[in-house]
Amino acid sequence: MRSLGLRPDNFTFPSVINACAGLSDMENGKFVHECILEMGFGSDLFVCNALIDMYSRFRCLDEARNLFDKMSQRDIVSWNCLISGYSANKEWIEAVEIFSLSRNSGLLPDSFTVSSILPAFGNMFYVEEGLIIHGLIHKIGVDSDRLINNGLISMYCKFESLNDARKVFDEMGSRDNVSWNTMICGYSQVGLFSDAIMMFKDMIIRFKPDLLTLTDVLKACGHMKDLEFGKFVHEYMKSKGFNCSTLAGNILITMYARCGDLCSSLGVFDQLPVRDSVSWNSLISGYIDSKCYGEVIKLFKMMNDSEVKPDSVTHLMLLSMCTEQAEFIHGKVLHCNVLKMGFNSSLTVSNAILGMYAKCGSSEDSLKQFEEMKIRDAVTWNTLISGSVHSGNCELGLKVISQMRTEGLIPDCATMLSILPACSFLAIKKQGKEIHGSILKFGLDSEVHIGNALIEMYSKCGSLQNALHVFNSLKMKDVVTWTALVSAYGMYGEGKKALRAFSEMESMGILPDRIAFVAIIYACSHSGLIQEGLQCFHQMKDNYRIKPEAEHYACVVDLLSRSGHLDEAEKFILEMPVKPDASIWGALLSACRSSTSGSQISERVSKRILGCDPNNTGYYILVSNVYAGLGKWEQVSRIRKSMKGKGLKKEVGCSWIEIQNRVYVFGTGNRYIEQSEEIHKLLKKLSRLMVKEGYVADKKSVLHDVADDEKMDMLCGHSERLAIAFGLLNTKPGTKLQIMKNLRVCGDCHTGSTTGFAPPNPSTISSESSSQEDSKRFPWKVHLEEWNVPWIGRLFHEICLRNVLLDCFLMQQKLLAVSALERYEVWTYLEQYSIDTVGQYESRRALLYLYSGADMDVYFPYTEEKKRITAFNPEIEELLYDDSQHKEHIGVLKDCSKPISMVRLDRVKNITGLVAFYGKNAKSKRVSKPCCGGWRLQKGVKGLKSRRK
Repeated sequence: MRSLGLRPDNFTFPSVINACAGLSDMENGKFVHECILEMGFGSDLFVCNALIDMYSRFRCLDEARNLFDKMSQRDIVSWNCLISGYSANKEWIEAVEIFSLSRNSGLLPDSFTVSSILPAFGNMFYVEEGLIIHGLIHKIGVDSDRLINNGLISMYCKFESLNDARKVFDEMGSRDNVSWNTMICGYSQVGLFSDAIMMFKDMIIRFKPDLLTLTDVLKACGHMKDLEFGKFVHEYMKSKGFNCSTLAGNILITMYARCGDLCSSLGVFDQLPVRDSVSWNSLISGYIDSKCYGEVIKLFKMMNDSEVKPDSVTHLMLLSMCTEQAEFIHGKVLHCNVLKMGFNSSLTVSNAILGMYAKCGSSEDSLKQFEEMKIRDAVTWNTLISGSVHSGNCELGLKVISQMRTEGLIPDCATMLSILPACSFLAIKKQGKEIHGSILKFGLDSEVHIGNALIEMYSKCGSLQNALHVFNSLKMKDVVTWTALVSAYGMYGEGKKALRAFSEMESMGILPDRIAFVAIIYACSHSGLIQEGLQCFHQMKDNYRIKPEAEHYACVVDLLSRSGHLDEAEKFILEMPVKPDASIWGALLSACRSSTSGSQISERVSKRILGCDPNNTGYYILVSNVYAGLGKWEQVSRIRKSMKGKGLKKEVGCSWIEIQNRVYVFGTGNRYIEQSEEIHKLLKKLSRLMVKEGYVADKKSVLHDVADDEKMDMLCGHSERLAIAFGLLNTKPGTKLQIMKNLRVCGDCHTGSTTGFAPPNPSTISSESSSQEDSKRFPWKVHLEEWNVPWIGRLFHEICLRNVLLDCFLMQQKLLAVSALERYEVWTYLEQYSIDTVGQYESRRALLYLYSGADMDVYFPYTEEKKRITAFNPEIEELLYDDSQHKEHIGVLKDCSKPISMVRLDRVKNITGLVAFYGKNAKSKRVSKPCCGGWRLQKGVKGLKSRRK
């Protein structure tokens, strides 16, 4: 046309522009645009609309927008071209913006406008705007348009409003393949696979599905594990002549693998003419899911030798396999491959390597990998924390979360769920409370999973009240929440409360699962509620149709055995419908140790249990202890030799206590410990006092063939007693002591802690026992609340009545030349037994004389004790601060140290008289040097301060 010298007009250019757009010929398109400007058609409406459409197809959206903005005149086509251009190029925000401008300009949209904007609303999840546009469709009368209805179905599917999508689908006058495909894909995307399959069955009656529909249905069959219908679809594809492309073949491989038919999956893989990395990965993933790990390694080697090399996804799958199986060596090899192929730059792959090392228990390698990572996200930190806790290195997990907070990262829900088990495992309530505070600070307390973990943490850390507080504060409770509460009650011997909680859970419509029944039977077992526990067991079978598993049978055996019904427990085991394993026999054997009538049963069970699990150290120890309790030392020797021959070793028993953020660990019989001499002296003293309280040592707890005297020494050297004594020496009176033990506590130590050391109000002791002493940790938590004050007060009361106080506290006949602990014991006695009954002034004066030689700063700030001393009598205030009134007493204190061998000690009737007696003798110069264990008062300051002479 141009060669003939004919001049194009405004009707010529739109056709030429559309041709350039159809051919994706940008060079000629821009040349045509230049010609348009030269000929003066740049302001023509139809030409500009064609240019906007052309540039939109070329993805030159900036040029299209510039043309649109420069247009002096626009019509509906102008707006539609720009909106469809943005929408086609997935520029959803800009598409919505232009649509809003068109509505503000008063333009009424047509069917093309609506069909272009619907994908934008769906992908941006603009639900409210989508509902408005649906109403507008009815208003402008385009609701019968099939293209628009397909767009509405797609939009509602993206909103996951399948009911609305199905309503539009059902109301459509005519449907095409797009309508059916959109609905089937929508059902699959939200996990309604059975609905997708049902719709496909309806579709093939009226329409021939395309390959996209078939692949969606195959995905649904894979998720539903519907192998039969999956094979039907595969045969349908063959009969209708569908070419099995690589994409379709990959989906078939995945479908067969998920359904467990690895032979068919491998058959499809072998028939593929072209295989890509997805083909290999789909097959490998199927073998991993079927736990055919040997075949996975073979396929990985084959893939290495093929043209298609393993990619990052392949390595991720194999790393996850090594993580699950704790395969350290294979994981190391994969790590080397990752470094060689350069996949270590991927954060996902690096996190997988970190998780593999952490799960394998290699703290050194996991920390090295962590330090080498240049980029870290929340998953990185959470992986290291959870891996450390899972492998038993809880201390590392706590250090990592501390570093995480130091670097300014905010923990998320996964972080808290990873670290709370560490607090439960170590029973460190202080750190648990700090984490609880962080949970409240970051607003994670509304998560039901977090609440469940907190309940478990507090119950295992010895704080049932805090566990109940968390439970009551949860707005939503699931079966795990109630199970945690029932388990907590059971741990503390509150069986009746556990039953009430279980009944309340049922009344709220929450169905208990198998773990809930384990918890309730366990609670009944530890509370002696035999009938209630058996009733729960039968209720589980009859009412809830839950098939009992080994743990349920073990709990019932423990329930009967603990109550002394050993014959019934053995009969129950023999009548079980399943073969009893070692854990069930272990529950019975553990109870036989504490029963005098179970000797015959214990011998029978001992033979059975070693046959069930001959390589378990815990069962060998349990059997050995049973024979030792029966006095059959030859059998004990035989068991121990058998263990030695198999290379089995008993886990060394130890106890630990946390004091001022430091953990002190004690081993049984260990004399090379901090404050060893003071600890053993205190234990001997406590043993004498316990005997006076009526305590009789259980020598059967010493499972060695030694003399009685040596048994007593061995009992005193148990790690839990060492930890208790150390706690007494290094904490303030009234402090709650929490002792943790890695093995089951011996019977004598348990009895001694609950009787010999108990205050008038019983101590709170929770002991989570087990049917065996194996390598698992059975937390033993002893909570001794103020026990080193009340029983001492009771003891001193008796001593004062017998007039032998000085036999205990005036050692070497030196006034107050005793330990600070003993001085504080007397102080406590005076406060509890003298101040309220004896003369106030004299009692407080006695306190001043008595405690003047102690290091007050060690036990409590003076300011607090000064309030306690002066609470009843203002004269004491003057005694403390008025030098003129205090002068006489200071002189007495400076001069009361000389031994007084000539004084008859039995004349002293009480503490007040004791101080008055020595005050009188000091004035008469019978005593001339300072005493008080090397401490004296320092004048010139407000209050009492002490310093070493």
